[in-house]
Amino acid sequence: MSDHIRKWIPHLAVFVIYLAFGATKVLLTVASPYYDAQDKTNLHFTENAVQYRYAEMIAEGRGIPEVDTRIQHPEGVQVSEELTITLERVSGYLYRALTALGYDTPFHTYSVYFIAFFSSLAVFPLYLAGARLWGGWLGGLLVVCFYVVMPPAWMRSITSFSREDFTLTFLFAGLVCF
Repeated sequence: MSDHIRKWIPHLAVFVIYLAFGATKVLLTVASPYYDAQDKTNLHFTENAVQYRYAEMIAEGRGIPEVDTRIQHPEGVQVSEELTITLERVSGYLYRALTALGYDTPFHTYSVYFIAFFSSLAVFPLYLAGARLWGGWLGGLLVVCFYVVMPPAWMRSITSFSREDFTLTFLFAGLVCF
């Protein structure tokens, strides 16, 4: 086996782990009693439901209200001042772009795939951190393997649409850069 091919095997392994990790999160969410492919209600609770609602508003082109009285009545919440809505914007605008290209899956199903695979991106900076800390690709793969088998790494993503799942990749990437 050439050195060129041997160099890419760890990267391919991390990519396969990423795909398997994301697919597992999707399967666990779809198997949940809270998920129904035909009905978008009861998929998310409390904070996740608010984030999902805003993402869906963006996805449908409705926009997010400046003051939202539906989540806090009667005074409302000043959304742009009191909440961080990056997750909602990224997922909503990506959905709009995909629908412009012919994607026709309902938003609640898309959101399951989005959060499962976006949150799974954390394996890439974890691989880099492990490889850097332990001096090679084996250390990176070991860190990734430990991460994906630990329940806290995937349980929070099941039937979730949370900022934590969205930001974890950025936090790990920042750690690698540090």
